[in-house]
Amino acid sequence: MLAHLLQQEVQAMSRKPKAQWGEYGFTDEVSPFRLTEERREELAEMLGIEDPTRRNSLAEKIQSVGNSYRCDKALEAVTPARAERNAALAAILATARELEFQLQGIDHASQSELWKALGTEPFWNDEDSGTQNGFEQYESLRRRLTHLTRTLAPHVEEMKRGGRPENAILKTAVGELIDLYEEFTENDDKRFTHTVHVNGAHVGKPQSPGGRFIVNVFREIDDTVAETSIGSAIRDRMTRKADKDTSSF
Repeated sequence: MLAHLLQQEVQAMSRKPKAQWGEYGFTDEVSPFRLTEERREELAEMLGIEDPTRRNSLAEKIQSVGNSYRCDKALEAVTPARAERNAALAAILATARELEFQLQGIDHASQSELWKALGTEPFWNDEDSGTQNGFEQYESLRRRLTHLTRTLAPHVEEMKRGGRPENAILKTAVGELIDLYEEFTENDDKRFTHTVHVNGAHVGKPQSPGGRFIVNVFREIDDTVAETSIGSAIRDRMTRKADKDTSSF
């Protein structure tokens, strides 16, 4: 029984998110996103564009969206997850609280030794353009620790609530492509519309002309993204835009 409980505890600890110390957010070089000439023509035709200058402009802007998306995804790949970030902040909070407690409870003799040690290296204070002696450094550190723990504690608690990832990178790219569609399309209806239904049946994938345009673009940018995910990102953008338009009245 005891062995079983110990095994469960070890498994729980192994699943617990850990801080990713030493990750500085440097990504490998991302290869530039470029459309082939054939794909340039196909995407332009989807929007009814015949003018060569506008076709080139559309392709350049699509490539800009693709480059930003790929760079953001590369950074995301080396960015600790929300739970790991929270673990790092929680560890810092615990350390700050411990040091804060120790500084407040230190005995008077040790406190004097601490002031003396700090006083051997006067600290430049940018706030009053002067140096701080040992006592002033001690008080400044104590106040800053108190500020840190009071500020960080509610943030750590908020991050613990979790929630589903927002997939902000995809939503940003989809929003930019919607704007491009409305800017460049020469079809009869220049408004971007969205539906995931065919003959009244729910298929979960974008079916409108604008939706198919975005799906085709993403086949070039990142073919691992499911059409249903693109549809969800489109729906989110359309909902936000509708809410914004309503609130403006």
